[in-house]
Amino acid sequence: STIAKDIHQDDLVLWLTNRLLIEKDQITGNSCLLLQCDSDEKKKIIMTKKVQSIWRRVMARKEVAKIMHTKYEKGFDRKIQQHYYIDIKTGSKQWLKPRLI
Repeated sequence: STIAKDIHQDDLVLWLTNRLLIEKDQITGNSCLLLQCDSDEKKKIIMTKKVQSIWRRVMARKEVAKIMHTKYEKGFDRKIQQHYYIDIKTGSKQWLKPRLI
């Protein structure tokens, strides 16, 4: 095969070997030979998935908190200067803040 005139084959081989990485596939456990740019792209995809997962988790917690706020009403006992929470459906009171609010 023909290589560009101004690039020597030895230089090209050196350039290529300096950018090769061996990574283990997290799913299959097989080793993969990757160019550094492929590895960087793979890392970007993994980080994007992590950020999306965190975002979905945060949004789900907000939704649960919104639902819980419709289930409980916050009150204040002036005598002992402490907040309490009333379950709107059952009318039961509790001094500890519900975990998901």
